[in-house]
Amino acid sequence: MDYDICDNCGWQNTRIINHDGGPNHMILEEVKKAYAEGRKIN
Repeated sequence: MDYDICDNCGWQNTRIINHDGGPNHMILEEVKKAYAEGRKIN
């Protein structure tokens, strides 16, 4: 299965919200907010 990966921050769209696991350390809303504020995306 292929997933969309953001070229800017590396966030991977798995189409599942993983609050405590998965390939992303942050949920999408946290990534959007951090990116808008110029903070590091991890």
